[in-house]
Amino acid sequence: MPGAYAAAAAADPFDRAASFLTSLIDSLSRPEALLLSHERVEENAEQAARELARLLLQGHLDLRARQEEAELSALDTDGRAALAAGRTRLERATGANWQPWSGR
Repeated sequence: MPGAYAAAAAADPFDRAASFLTSLIDSLSRPEALLLSHERVEENAEQAARELARLLLQGHLDLRARQEEAELSALDTDGRAALAAGRTRLERATGANWQPWSGR
């Protein structure tokens, strides 16, 4: 990971999303926002929601990468060889313990 990005991901992978949400709430609370049309506020909120979703997904991916790196570093030579010759991450995720996220 490049410098600043690696440092941000190492702290808390969801810090950027939380910061963005706080900034969004602040901008919607400003007097200038009260002067915008409902349509414009809705357009801005939709655009911000997409960015927030992207940041949340990136935080999750960073967290997953951190976990995978820890798992890989704990493997011995035989374990690494078995992993390289064996199942992919997708296959592992669809195992017996995998359950879809309910969104709640």
